[in-house]
Amino acid sequence: AAPTLSGPADVFDHLDHCSTLLTAKELAVLLAVSPKTIYGYVARNLIPHYRIAASVRFRARDIAEWLRSHAA
Repeated sequence: AAPTLSGPADVFDHLDHCSTLLTAKELAVLLAVSPKTIYGYVARNLIPHYRIAASVRFRARDIAEWLRSHAA
C-alpha cells in the first residue's frame, strides 16, 4: 500500500520508521511532488537511490538524511 500522511506524524517520522524500499510514486506522495520530479532527481543523481534492473528504489533512511542536509 502506498504511504499516506494521515495522522500527526510528519514525513521525517514516517521515513525514520519505514523499513521497506520506496518506489518513486510512494516517495512522490510523501514529498508532495510528482513522480516525474523524483525521476528527474534520479536522472541528475541529486537524490540517493538504488537501481534494481530497470526499477529505481529509495531507502527511507537515506531520503530522511538527504532532506535534512538540504534544509534551508
